[in-house]
Amino acid sequence: MICRDFDILVHYFRDMTDIDMIFCPCFNSASERFQKEADIHVEKIPSYALIANTELYGGTSIFGRLNRSYFGALVDGGCKDAEDLTYKLCEVKKG
Repeated sequence: MICRDFDILVHYFRDMTDIDMIFCPCFNSASERFQKEADIHVEKIPSYALIANTELYGGTSIFGRLNRSYFGALVDGGCKDAEDLTYKLCEVKKG
């Protein structure tokens, strides 16, 4: 588990291929910054990243490598925006 230093430390985790999931709890209005880093991390390392943010700001999300052919089901289920091509599998919006 890491917090505000996620975008600084995530680069060090790329050498550790035995990490299955990274939990990033935060209370931050700038969750897009964390989401970008999570997407890059998952693209390079086949693991999952969970960013847990407060309802006040939104941005709680799960990233993971999933065949893009499944993205339609995530969109239909309301988990993912249709134009989102990142490895974000689900996001809880503000409020």
